[in-house]
Amino acid sequence: MSFLSGLDKFGLGNLKSEKVFEEKPQEKPKEVEKPKVVSASAQVVDEKSLVFEKKYICPVCETEFTSLTVRTGKVHVKEIEIDLHPIYDLMDELKYDIVACPDCGYAALARYFASVTRRQIDNIRQKVCMNYKPNNNYYEKYTYQDAVDRYQLALANAIVKDAKASEKAYLCLRYSWLLRGILKQDPSERDESYTKEKLEELESESKELLKLALDGFVDAKQKESFPIAGMNTITFDYLLAALFYENGDYSSSKRLIGELLVSRSAPSSIKERARDIKDLIAQKEGRNQIEEDDYDDA
Repeated sequence: MSFLSGLDKFGLGNLKSEKVFEEKPQEKPKEVEKPKVVSASAQVVDEKSLVFEKKYICPVCETEFTSLTVRTGKVHVKEIEIDLHPIYDLMDELKYDIVACPDCGYAALARYFASVTRRQIDNIRQKVCMNYKPNNNYYEKYTYQDAVDRYQLALANAIVKDAKASEKAYLCLRYSWLLRGILKQDPSERDESYTKEKLEELESESKELLKLALDGFVDAKQKESFPIAGMNTITFDYLLAALFYENGDYSSSKRLIGELLVSRSAPSSIKERARDIKDLIAQKEGRNQIEEDDYDDA
């Protein structure tokens, strides 16, 4: 998997080929709507002033270390995309999602970092820590590439510790959002290492991660109790509907949307978002029908 290609720098190249979820029969690729391009904020702020070093104790090696996190109230959401991807005003807060121990290589989303069992710790020590190259770099802020490296490390750890489907799915979802952030960057602000070919690769990886997120959440709904990844049933079903839509499974998306629209417990904000997806599906299906009719006429 190319979205784990950066593990070599951590000495964990042997984990690059690990599967996030068990493979299922391949279906014909379906069209996925391209995300809208959002221009960068006109306000220029030093990102270093928006973050601070937060102390953690690694549950795997018990080392105390610091990880950069965003100061409360400094960064605000200015837009939320169809799959609940938050777009921030001053910087991409998603770059600071991952907490990673620089000594042993254990990494996870902040909400899951301390929640590891003894069996999981043993697996991480055997398959990650023994091969990990300690990271002694000092950071004043995280670049997108730093964030990609950290997400890859967290995903490798999630696979090794056999995390719950919901944890892996939520990680894949946020990793996909992070890559989308790179794709949406103003070209004048984007690192020159992101060539046209690299950006095309990232777009493909982002779509694959969305598919993995969908697979994981479907599995989690069958096996786990709510709240799942911090979501109640209404928010979770809306997110599933959005992910089904983005992955081209319109029938599954419409089924969930129908349930949300008649639900007495669903808030009006969720129902409005669900109607937006319903309209998008109608447009897609109408366009597809026109294309089929044109083909039949030919």
